[in-house]
Amino acid sequence: MDSRLYLRAAPLVLLLVVAIFAPLIVAILGLPHPGTVDFHALGPLSLPVGPSSAHPFGVDNLGRDVLARVLFGARTALGEVLVATALAGAVAFSLRAATGNRYGAPVIRYLLGLLDALPAVVIGLLLWVTGMRPSVLLVGVVLLLDGLPAAVAGIRHRDLVSARAALELIARNLAITTSLAFFALGGSAVSWGGMTADAIVTIREGINAWWWLLAPMIAMTLSIASFRWLAAGLPAPAPTDNRTSVTGALALGVGVLAVCWLALGATPAFGAAFAHLSATVSLVLVAGVLCFAAALVIAALPPLRLRGRSGRVVAAKWRVLSSAPVGAVAGLLLWLFSSDVGRFPLLPGAGSYAGLRAATGSWFSSLVLPWLALSFVIASFASGRPDRRMDLAARAAGLHRSRIVGRRIRLRAVDLLVLSPRRLSAIVSVALVAEVVFEIPGLGSFARDSIAAGHPPAVAGAAAVTALSTAVVLFVLALARLLVDPRERR
Repeated sequence: MDSRLYLRAAPLVLLLVVAIFAPLIVAILGLPHPGTVDFHALGPLSLPVGPSSAHPFGVDNLGRDVLARVLFGARTALGEVLVATALAGAVAFSLRAATGNRYGAPVIRYLLGLLDALPAVVIGLLLWVTGMRPSVLLVGVVLLLDGLPAAVAGIRHRDLVSARAALELIARNLAITTSLAFFALGGSAVSWGGMTADAIVTIREGINAWWWLLAPMIAMTLSIASFRWLAAGLPAPAPTDNRTSVTGALALGVGVLAVCWLALGATPAFGAAFAHLSATVSLVLVAGVLCFAAALVIAALPPLRLRGRSGRVVAAKWRVLSSAPVGAVAGLLLWLFSSDVGRFPLLPGAGSYAGLRAATGSWFSSLVLPWLALSFVIASFASGRPDRRMDLAARAAGLHRSRIVGRRIRLRAVDLLVLSPRRLSAIVSVALVAEVVFEIPGLGSFARDSIAAGHPPAVAGAAAVTALSTAVVLFVLALARLLVDPRERR
């Protein structure tokens, strides 16, 4: 084993120590229990108070110590994701035994593809509609179902390759637990996602509680980046074909519709949900197009050669930035740049969404901040530069520079269109979270409000429309690849 892997594992060891000994650390620091409500710790008008000697990370709106809640939040986060990942691996091994090591069985492959195409938030909404109340159990079942396809793919390999798949799955599960908290689907009283969601609500009210937002955000970002950093040091599995064919996309669409209809019981409120679809489409579509265009521009540039220490530093910075959960990033942008509560008021903030029928300028400006937040996730999938060796081979063959650039752009466009159902479902999930943060009247806000009102048919409609829209996008991408990539037409 590479000795540098021990260095990569050091942050995770520290995280595990904090999670295991959180009560002892809190006692040594002289901090109150994370559930202790202390109204005497609040400031004038019962407002949260920032960092002080008694509370190094400040207190929240109930006077609870933020540092103590961050430390205990590590126990909640790691406990949920590690147990769910272990269960997903156990179920994957059971499938392996039941199918005689033949993962290509059509039924199993189809069911795993169906789970892959369902966004994690949609799975949580479906479980809520079927009667499962917000709890640690609900979060665990969501993580299990969402992670099962990746676990099955991971155990096709052995040793370090399987370990890399497990670490990447844990990092994804940490982000999912944060997303579920914005829909009040988490069951733990102390969680990083719940702290972030509560802090954003307070900031939207005009209270400058930046410490309450930044503390769990930094903890989540560093934790996810630590798992991804260790995974990046392990051998990568052989590349697989993640493309979804036109017929495959149609089959997934039929399966999604069947799952939504059979699992829900109550008739989904499709009409009310469809009325909110345009806001979600405008958010996801434009953010995707902007990132797609930026990736093509980068592909047209000469390959950048980053070697040695500079290359490692750039890669580490990008890994940390792209690990930030979109809900926390959205809250940070809201606190910094929104015109109503921002420190540097530049752009319209939460609740300022202007529909497509409004003036183009108002519609565009109201979505700039959500697009920026969503671009963090999309850019992590669209990032990448052409291989310099391809340019050298093309030049050796005597191709003109314009043909080389055109070839790079075409190949990059094909790569971007090969968007796996798993990545697309992740983008849809974070888009729903961004809608909740910025109070955009899309499917995410509609589902959140319907959960708060206790209206299962409306939640069912939001889940069904979101899942069907995801299948439609997969179908459109498959058609686009037919036009761009000649290999698809063979």
